[in-house]
Amino acid sequence: MKQSQSIAKTLVLLYPFIIVFFIVFSASILTTAPTVWMRAVPAIYGFGFLLFLCAKLSVARPGTPVSSSDKQMSSGYRLLYHSGYLIMVLSVFLTLGLLVARH
Repeated sequence: MKQSQSIAKTLVLLYPFIIVFFIVFSASILTTAPTVWMRAVPAIYGFGFLLFLCAKLSVARPGTPVSSSDKQMSSGYRLLYHSGYLIMVLSVFLTLGLLVARH
């Protein structure tokens, strides 16, 4: 087994613990100024979506279906694509943290 495969398998096994850690961590951060974060989280999510959309539009061609892969993108657009996804996932964790912090 390659080292990258073993790291990926370890992350898959630890995935539930990682999610709980990020929710608890973000809840502790978000309790300091929840009203500011309530405005900032949609902006963060929107920024991530703009990065994702910019990368997706770079490979949009008339007559070809939109794919869900990044194989046709150049390396710069591929970085935008993955960064957009990462930022959107982080904003989901911040949203869950806001929900936990409010209750």
